[in-house]
Amino acid sequence: MIIFLGDSLTWGQGLYYEEWYKKGISVDIINNSLPSRFPAELLSYEDDLFRRENHFPNLVAKHFNKSYVTKYGNGGSNWDIIEILKTLPNHFNLNSTLIKPIDFGVIQLTDFMRGSEKRLAELEKLNGKTEDNFKIIIDEQLDIIEELLKEHCPHYMFLSYMPDVSERIIERNQQKLLRIYFKGNEFSCFYDLLKIKEFNLTHTIPECLDYHFNIVGHQVIANNIIDKLESLNIFKN
Repeated sequence: MIIFLGDSLTWGQGLYYEEWYKKGISVDIINNSLPSRFPAELLSYEDDLFRRENHFPNLVAKHFNKSYVTKYGNGGSNWDIIEILKTLPNHFNLNSTLIKPIDFGVIQLTDFMRGSEKRLAELEKLNGKTEDNFKIIIDEQLDIIEELLKEHCPHYMFLSYMPDVSERIIERNQQKLLRIYFKGNEFSCFYDLLKIKEFNLTHTIPECLDYHFNIVGHQVIANNIIDKLESLNIFKN
């Protein structure tokens, strides 16, 4: 089993819009159906199936013929990832000496400030307003996540949405950051990868206001994860 945790970029926000657009649904209707106006968790069965079939977690799991799990809801924060990891023993037989259900973890970290406003206020009282506070929060999140992964999911790698988080992962242990390669270029975070127009929903659907990855973007990410896992020989047995 492979576990994928992340935010809306891992969940596959907006993928179903491509199918809508092909069916002739207008861009105005699509833009009026963004998560700020319509919860994506309430999609029809067919739309949600299209999302699940085309987001990169499914593409990776299908390639290796492995089951996979990911968070139910769209969006999220690094603190949400922490809470999910805390509950892993409640969902799997992780104490069995015969069965180790989780082969690998792909943890896509998001903006470290999501849900961190209170913690930042505490640090500012102690240290004043300094950029060191941001580094402290990132390190706190990484420390907790890696500690939780250590026992039940020792094989894992990080993807990162924002450059400040990816830079900190590299400083701590660059081998843990899964980089994306495309046409000879290396990308350490999704923020930069989304600048490639052909990977963005705004390329597939002109005037669309959703800036998440399109189907092509998810396929490129999946291919890079597959290449990395094959190089690590994770599923040799």
